[in-house]
Amino acid sequence: MANYRTVVPGMQDGKTAAAPRVGAQRTQEGTVVTSRGGQQNYSAGNEYPQAQDAPSGKPIVGFLVSVSRTEEGEYWVLRQGQNLIGSGDECDVVLNEISVSRVHAVLAIHRNPGDNNRLNVGIMERGSSNGIFVNNNYIGFNPCQCKNLDKIKLGNYELLLFLFDAAEFGLKKVENFASAGNFDYTDREMYPESDKTRI
Repeated sequence: MANYRTVVPGMQDGKTAAAPRVGAQRTQEGTVVTSRGGQQNYSAGNEYPQAQDAPSGKPIVGFLVSVSRTEEGEYWVLRQGQNLIGSGDECDVVLNEISVSRVHAVLAIHRNPGDNNRLNVGIMERGSSNGIFVNNNYIGFNPCQCKNLDKIKLGNYELLLFLFDAAEFGLKKVENFASAGNFDYTDREMYPESDKTRI
């Protein structure tokens, strides 16, 4: 359901290690930070966990980026529709910080048919203790319109909003897309003999 904090696989205590492949065998014991922001202990020989940021069926429309917790940075995926932001596990964007309320805000992103189907973004407070600031302005309990590169502050977290409109850049799903792990080089119809050397 949720799009929790996105971290580089293998990131441990702010240090980034080489990203393991899903299903690869572990060679030593340790702890991995999961995509939910929690930690998962493992022992040698166990497989790496499946990715937890499974697609929700809603398109990606942006990201929130922050360096508040670490200079190496963090980012969270935003999807079309409502994105709950807070410290609780039920949120889509989990900000694990004491100044952030369990459900702090909702960031709604929709397309506006009356404006050439462009993205329309608004943020609203959800009963938090510390409120919301957009570009250093306290918004109170009223919905606030947001735009690309706005700075949003929730508690001690400062977040930069990046909007991503695939349609605007002509990006779309590729037909016949095949994962490299499932690739069959013997498919002569799709990849003729003369093309195999280039792959």
